[in-house]
Amino acid sequence: MSQIKYFLDKARETNDASYLLRAYTAETNFYHRLNVRSAQLNATGGHPDPNLYSKEWCLAYNAQLLKDPTFEKFHWTGKTYRGMVIALEEYRLYNRVGNGVVNHAFLSTSKVRDVALTFIPPSSPGKYSVICTYTINQGWSALDLETISEYPEEQEVLIIPNMHFRIKKVTERSPTERCPIEIELEQEDMQEAIKEMGYSGFTGDLKKDY
Repeated sequence: MSQIKYFLDKARETNDASYLLRAYTAETNFYHRLNVRSAQLNATGGHPDPNLYSKEWCLAYNAQLLKDPTFEKFHWTGKTYRGMVIALEEYRLYNRVGNGVVNHAFLSTSKVRDVALTFIPPSSPGKYSVICTYTINQGWSALDLETISEYPEEQEVLIIPNMHFRIKKVTERSPTERCPIEIELEQEDMQEAIKEMGYSGFTGDLKKDY
């Protein structure tokens, strides 16, 4: 983790918070640990207790990305794509147009559909290959990492945890296609979404880390 320590030290020394994003895109297990802990804390229902932000490093990291004006130049809106494999039980949950979805962890997506397709592993019995299309309407909720990523050709867009999406369309194609299922989601207005936090139509996120 010496590489991550370097990025975090540089962020403190230079007051350049973009080093936090470089830490996420680095080829280490940092992003995995961050997502696992974020999901654990956010999956308890609703948003985490505000008192935890000073104690949990992953929540402090997430909050910094949201509040620091340094990241405004990375704000992004538009369509972005994520490929994954999900189990039948999960697919039944998400094959419901109109359902709400909350992402409990960071979602790594791409501006290029074909790039997202390359991240889908071969399907196996009881598993389904899925590509999600996210429409991002609020720029602060997603960060364009292309200019600072170690892999700029991936054109990565990082969706911040606890964003709310509505399932707009589910398309099933021939099972012989590379990705036979497409789920289209559109970001909800946060104020409206918060009103629905107790609404059973909101589920957990499609959080498979592929």
